[in-house]
Amino acid sequence: MTAKDTNNPFMTADELTEKVDRDVAFEAATKFAAKHVDLLAEIREKFPVDGSDLLSKNLATSPHVNTQLKQEVGLLREKLRQAILHCAIAIEERKYKSTIAEANVEFGMKQKQAALSVINAEKKLHISCQTLQLTVDVFNRLNETIIAEAEKDDRRLFANAVLISELASFLIEYINGYEVEGFADIERLRNESLAHIKATRDKINRNREQLEDTRISPEDRAQREAENLEHEEALNVMEQAWNDWMEDNKGNVNWAHGIRDLVPTLVARRDSAEVRLEVLHGIALLRAVKESAGAMKAATVGVGKLTMKPLPGETVKKLIRGG
Repeated sequence: MTAKDTNNPFMTADELTEKVDRDVAFEAATKFAAKHVDLLAEIREKFPVDGSDLLSKNLATSPHVNTQLKQEVGLLREKLRQAILHCAIAIEERKYKSTIAEANVEFGMKQKQAALSVINAEKKLHISCQTLQLTVDVFNRLNETIIAEAEKDDRRLFANAVLISELASFLIEYINGYEVEGFADIERLRNESLAHIKATRDKINRNREQLEDTRISPEDRAQREAENLEHEEALNVMEQAWNDWMEDNKGNVNWAHGIRDLVPTLVARRDSAEVRLEVLHGIALLRAVKESAGAMKAATVGVGKLTMKPLPGETVKKLIRGG
């Protein structure tokens, strides 16, 4: 699709749709965060807990807070995770619709199965990377929203400061536990295909040896050699397509692995914010919130900008049959 948005002539309709999906993830996360702040404010008002005691890891063992409220506070991270994953899947599933439709039309059953294996492997990888992108993006945008809310209402200052610490912990936990999915499947499919290509080349070479038989007419020999050359060209196209595809997706993997370098900065800022929850008050605490959130945003800004293009139908054809 190439239609442009009237307000942004540089954005295609597909890009606009993806932006809507990203906004949906952010809006869902914002609602969960707002609910979390309300819960923290309620707990702070009703129970003798304050400062870092409001952090979910500390609330979980608090003898003062009832079990139901503890459970509700503990749901924030899982709700954020599910909202982000749902939107990441929606973004990538939509990208691959046309490629899957082409595969269903272009190939016979055996080739179709091979094509769908290739498509699903890359889609799995892209969903994995898209989820990481969205997690970082939502984290950054929520930080800005939380600071704005804290500046409007001093009564919510502590709860918002705690929320920033919770979000940092969520991002740290997510990055530390993150594994790129799908790339191992891509490597396996490539190795299987390259083994098949080698076996086919061996057959072509054996065919050439057969053609040395003097009883075969020059015409037949020429025709069969022309076929061998045609088959070899298709194999070359397939092999190059696999190499190009692997190289493209290695970029996604390297980008995802590089994000782990952000963790020490995030941990340091989160821990600093937790200490300040204990020793700072009023405007000083708001300043601490802004400093911590700003530093964490600076640490992650830009990493959520990886462009992941879906596998086009033409590339699938080259991977499967060289055509």
